[in-house]
Amino acid sequence: MKHWVFDLDGTLVDSHKVYFDSLRLILNDFNADLSLQDEKEVLSIPVKSRQLFFDKKLGQENSHKALAAFETRLLSDDQRIEVFKGIPALLEKLKSQNCKIGIWTAREMSSAKRVLNSTELAPYFSYHMSGSCVANCKPSPEGLERIAYAFQCETKELLMVGDHDNDMLAAKACGAKAIRANWNNPQLKSNEHTDDFCFTEVESLLKWVSTMLPEA
Repeated sequence: MKHWVFDLDGTLVDSHKVYFDSLRLILNDFNADLSLQDEKEVLSIPVKSRQLFFDKKLGQENSHKALAAFETRLLSDDQRIEVFKGIPALLEKLKSQNCKIGIWTAREMSSAKRVLNSTELAPYFSYHMSGSCVANCKPSPEGLERIAYAFQCETKELLMVGDHDNDMLAAKACGAKAIRANWNNPQLKSNEHTDDFCFTEVESLLKWVSTMLPEA
């Protein structure tokens, strides 16, 4: 219970709506729409694969212009992202118990740090791992393996908190505990094949942590 790793988007911060609104706006400029399948796809691919998404969606003639416009818009979007209610209290609890807390996100490192700084979450994290730091992004366990090395612990001692199947699959692949964060989509059911635990509210996870890590 002393080594924690959090996903960023959809887990710590409520960024999906901002992200989809901007993506939809860019696609509309090229007379294309954003389907539910598109939303699922873009959440599951690393940043380095965005070009392939735009190639498929718009064709190579327009994809580079669209990607450039999208990435420019994301720079300002980072300032509009808000933290899920209860997250600061959860991180403060872990910090008070001298837990090591890392972050593993598919975002580029520069973007992740902008979000962490603008939301004032940055001080809680002692290690950052992003999609631009690894050869293989989620669901590969590479990021978790590197965080475990930095924390000087075994991967089985990590607790991975994330909202996406890729987070859970990565945790399972290296023996870490997989904690599903469903507070962004509380209607979703836990996957018994990947999730060790599932919480639909941040407050519920905080209560569980408080039970497992009581005040000294």
